[in-house]
Amino acid sequence: MQARALTLVAVLGSVAGTASAQTFVEGVNHTIPLETTWSATRGHEQAFLWTAQNDFDMIQMLWHSSAINDGIIRLRENDGGQPGAILREVTFSTTSVGWGGDVFDEPYPVLAGEQYFVTFASVTNDYRDFVAVDHPDAVQMTYYWQPVDSGPSWNGPFFGAPGRRPIMFYEGGDCYADLDGDGELTIFDFLEFQNLFDAGDAAADCDEDGDLTIFDFLCYQNAFDAGCE
Repeated sequence: MQARALTLVAVLGSVAGTASAQTFVEGVNHTIPLETTWSATRGHEQAFLWTAQNDFDMIQMLWHSSAINDGIIRLRENDGGQPGAILREVTFSTTSVGWGGDVFDEPYPVLAGEQYFVTFASVTNDYRDFVAVDHPDAVQMTYYWQPVDSGPSWNGPFFGAPGRRPIMFYEGGDCYADLDGDGELTIFDFLEFQNLFDAGDAAADCDEDGDLTIFDFLCYQNAFDAGCE
């Protein structure tokens, strides 16, 4: 018992931040060099017409931009070629240039060949757009914009460079380390492992040797460190 407790303390002490438990499925313009364009205006929701290439249960979108204090990412219906009802949404923030986004509360079943509108907004601060350079492989998405939550009236369609926004799409991964199933690897997953171990639950037999021992803690720490992508 003492050895197990000491091991848990050491494991918990090694946890820093969170890790993603999502699996990349597909992207738009994410492999093409990017260029910055202009400052995008806060309070405007930009909507891009995206054609899914795969069937998957989408749990997360990541967008490339400058720092965002109070962002919103949405998946919307395609309503006759214009953005329609909100299917999923999530708020997020970032502190530097790069990929930003967060996990939806529930996945959405995306169908290959179907078109959806994916949208991005910064509520409180202007930000820099990043788009793929003009390249033969770049996808040019039709886009619209409107003030956030201003109703069904959208400005567009537009067909210029902003339609080359880079986006990555993820589904939930089958990840042993994500024991609480929230889509992230955090200290709470370690606490869940401890609870399973204390209860004698076979789910804590990480090394699958039929016994619950200190080696299961070490096995779990390795699984956590390896991440889920």
